[in-house]
Amino acid sequence: MSDDETSVPDKINMCVCGEPLIFTFIFAHKEFYCLGCGRAFEFYGPESVETTPDLWERQRQLQREFAEIAKDLVVPGSRHSDCDRCKRGEDHEDHATEEELAASFRARARLRERAGIS
Repeated sequence: MSDDETSVPDKINMCVCGEPLIFTFIFAHKEFYCLGCGRAFEFYGPESVETTPDLWERQRQLQREFAEIAKDLVVPGSRHSDCDRCKRGEDHEDHATEEELAASFRARARLRERAGIS
């Protein structure tokens, strides 16, 4: 999602816990994720509400927070544009380095911690 002020949507997708959802393609078949509780939703799953300036700003804050964590995730089916093996058609998780896998483990732990999941 862009930080461009002109692209404010009329509606925003919300989690059942009351937090705006993050739009992502990181998790298979789940296009929306909630940083507040860890739930994931399919594209047509979440409820949408009228966007308010406060909800819009909260969603943008959550999106930035999620992006900071998600940059370290190694997920099934992902390919990195700067990786030669990925460019040849291999999924990155099949050849990720130990450091990348450790960073991914820490990122998943951060998502669980952020959502209050032990």
